[in-house]
Amino acid sequence: MDLRVRIGDQTLRLGVDQLEDEVDGQKQTRMVYSVDNRDAVFDDVYQVFSLVRFMDTQQLPEPAEPTGDPSVTLEFYRDSDTSSVVIVRLYPYDNSFYLVESDGRTQLLVSRRDVQTLTEMFDTLRNGGTLEEAAS
Repeated sequence: MDLRVRIGDQTLRLGVDQLEDEVDGQKQTRMVYSVDNRDAVFDDVYQVFSLVRFMDTQQLPEPAEPTGDPSVTLEFYRDSDTSSVVIVRLYPYDNSFYLVESDGRTQLLVSRRDVQTLTEMFDTLRNGGTLEEAAS
């Protein structure tokens, strides 16, 4: 599974892959994590996926039209680069929220604070750092 985060003209790829190895004649499966095709630790990838999953949201009473270009685009891929699961775009909405557009629908808002945290994580990982280092 991959998550591609695009902010401006920069993209960050977070990968979670399952590899099979043979050890002493036994097949073993292990998880491998990557950031922009560099080896990464579970925590860095998990924290980004977790933030996206648990963003503070609010339902709009009726759909809204996004304006301008999205500030953040999230692309989720299942088994390969060609198997797109969903694309989510975040547009500035007001001082507290971003408008979420997915599958042509715009009935949800996410917290501006969560988008700022995602942007900070993005910058740290994009520049080769780890989230653990950034927290200390």
